[in-house]
Amino acid sequence: MRLTYSHLDLVALGVFILCWFGYSLFASRRVATRPSLLTVMNPLRDRWFSAEQARDYGLIDAVLSSPLPLTPRRRGPVGLGLRIGD
Repeated sequence: MRLTYSHLDLVALGVFILCWFGYSLFASRRVATRPSLLTVMNPLRDRWFSAEQARDYGLIDAVLSSPLPLTPRRRGPVGLGLRIGD
């Protein structure tokens, strides 16, 4: 299979590569003067994770480990939780 590329395809590839490396250079210099979003969010994420570890999940554990109903229930035609035949 022979692939053919036009001059416009090569120009587009060159512009893409130039933009890729240009942004990489810009981002590496910018992070030295101004914190990135990732740098700002990491302490907030750590604080949130610590708060989540301290929470008590007793009710959620009880609900998840409770046995399923013994009798199957049929739902209404659009699944709104309506029982048919009761």
